[in-house]
Amino acid sequence: MNKEIDSLKITSRLLSKEAESRGWKVEIIKPTSDYLQAIMRAEKDGKEFVYASTLTSLTPACGYFIASDKYLTYGFLKGTDVSIPDFVMTPGDSDDFSDAKALLTKYGRVIVKPACTDHGDGITMNITDNNQLADAIAVARKAAIESRSLAILVQQQVEGKEYRFLVVNGKCIAVANRRPAFVIGDGKKTIKELVEEKNQNPLRGEEHDKPLTKISLEEVAQINGEAFLESIPENNQEVEVLKTSNLSRGGEAVNCTDIASSELKKLAEEAAVRCQLGIAGVDIITTDIRGGGKSYVIEVNSIPGIRMHIYPSVGKPINVAKYIIDALERTAHPIANPPKTVIGRSEYVKSPFFGEDVKVPARTDTGARVASIWASDVSMSEDGRLHYRLFDKQSEFYTGEMIETDDYRVSVVRNSTGQEEMRFRVKIPITLAGKKISASFTLSDRSINSYPILIGRNIINNKFTVDVTQNKCELNSESTRKTIDEKINNELSSNPYEFYKKHAHKIVSVKGKQQS
Repeated sequence: MNKEIDSLKITSRLLSKEAESRGWKVEIIKPTSDYLQAIMRAEKDGKEFVYASTLTSLTPACGYFIASDKYLTYGFLKGTDVSIPDFVMTPGDSDDFSDAKALLTKYGRVIVKPACTDHGDGITMNITDNNQLADAIAVARKAAIESRSLAILVQQQVEGKEYRFLVVNGKCIAVANRRPAFVIGDGKKTIKELVEEKNQNPLRGEEHDKPLTKISLEEVAQINGEAFLESIPENNQEVEVLKTSNLSRGGEAVNCTDIASSELKKLAEEAAVRCQLGIAGVDIITTDIRGGGKSYVIEVNSIPGIRMHIYPSVGKPINVAKYIIDALERTAHPIANPPKTVIGRSEYVKSPFFGEDVKVPARTDTGARVASIWASDVSMSEDGRLHYRLFDKQSEFYTGEMIETDDYRVSVVRNSTGQEEMRFRVKIPITLAGKKISASFTLSDRSINSYPILIGRNIINNKFTVDVTQNKCELNSESTRKTIDEKINNELSSNPYEFYKKHAHKIVSVKGKQQS
């Protein structure tokens, strides 16, 4: 077991332990900044998948951005069968709250929240007058400073309880009611003492490292005032100390999966699919979880926490990590890059430009930057279209067909004698070693070359590996040269010096006139 897993945030830890229990080796890849989430890489049987909390390959980039902006989320849900609260947006750089005030007048009670924060940051509920509205917008803007948008949503406050619906691959697998942080009085202790006592629970930790989060006394005082902390609730009196229901603010969860109506589960599923999310936490406020009441989708989360479902304070736990890893296992892909196709120092090339089933020999040259092909009758019409024929009349592959294109460019290349030439460069569809590609060729006169096509690095790179010991298409000229080489080497072996005197004038770099 990887001991580093115990240091992860709880959702990543639960997913990693589930993956390890199935035989996956989990590697933790840490970012350069502590602010960013570590990424886990799970490997088994030559395959891998990666995840960071519930941000996975099931979460496309567009879905992540939709869910990270509440205004975008509502835009995608508006006009569908998914009910959402009425809302207006207040730009971050404007002091004009007229639309927000009109919404407050219309409904009598509103909620203010930043458009692009999570974990309940900057949310104010139960706003009933314009002074409270202005204060709440200021709080939301302060919380939104580190987000990518200072836009603020002012939203109709709807009646009912809030529930989190976890959707994986279009199916709702768990439902939880998240209760705001609360204490139960004994008629003796102050709220401050009751919160401190509750925070002693070993299941409570900082932020996201344990099943529950400690309640912040500072936040309780900020929301309710210092005097609230010194008040003494009556015996068995339940007192909410914070208004937001997030577990990251000390809230608790009640498993409601079995009692949630199928209609509400379908509502959550539709919202997740509409927001392009394979894994989503859909927050719904409803007056009746069993169905029949008024219900609204208030938020869709692209990286939902799972501890509320695995560690509910009330009700049976649901191992939702199992369902998520099930889904991720189906996305696992081979670890290594697909092996490159091996080609030899010569290959046959096919193309619809050559004719059906015509194979043209080509030489592979890893030193050539750009591939080239034998062409003739290269010209350009006044409309800027390039015209050319492949090969020429002395070639067995010549068809005489004139090819026209306006998709071309010019390249300056160095020929075999070291001189620079300007050539037109065109795209030609080819099949090389069974792989179909659109390849770029310079048009050149290869009438004196053995091979009518040269395969350069622009085709080889990232697609093929060259094995120079392989020769797929031996030309007649090559075969003839091999025969000649064999004959003269037999002559050489019989009497080397006599051979030297006889042929010295033909041998490259031999200087001086030889005596006969």
